[in-house]
Amino acid sequence: MAIPADIYHNNFQTPLAQLMLQTAQINLLIFDPIQEVIRQWINSTTTEA
Repeated sequence: MAIPADIYHNNFQTPLAQLMLQTAQINLLIFDPIQEVIRQWINSTTTEA
């Protein structure tokens, strides 16, 4: 799933959101729509600290 960086940082950092993403095995591509660059790739099996 591709998500703008600001949406990711505002909505996907909570423990519940992280659990849902891992449970659903959703990979995330975090991008900056203004600079038109990919900021981060998160595998569904990777946990973030």
